Amino acid sequence: MITYVTLPEATANIAQLLDRVLQGEEIIIAEAGQPIARITPTQRQSQPRVPGQYAGKLTIPTDFNDPLPEDILNGFLNPADPQ
Repeated sequence: MITYVTLPEATANIAQLLDRVLQGEEIIIAEAGQPIARITPTQRQSQPRVPGQYAGKLTIPTDFNDPLPEDILNGFLNPADPQ
């Protein structure tokens, strides 16, 4: 469910709004009829990450750390200068 509130309403009732967000509700804060912010519940991780879980599943090319080719490097350094 999405609820729209004005900025003054959000300021005056932030604790109650956060309680509703914790229940899964989405709150949109509007000013002059235009949405300016969204408060949504965060996605909690169901379990901690396990170090090394992708060991042996990924391949990194041997040239991964080599310098970039000039044309690609220039694209980063001079993005407005197409070659």
